[in-house]
Amino acid sequence: MARRTFVTTSLDRGMRPKVVMSITGHRSFKTMKQYIALTEQSRREALNAVWNK
Repeated sequence: MARRTFVTTSLDRGMRPKVVMSITGHRSFKTMKQYIALTEQSRREALNAVWNK
């Protein structure tokens, strides 16, 4: 599994960013964020969580 896929999937499934950083060896969120790819589903879910209460 590629690093970008691992980071994105782990965060989407609820793994805490600090845990993902520990596994991937990133020392800062700034460094790790380049590997985060927002999926259409995650964008949709975030919008629904805020606006469809």
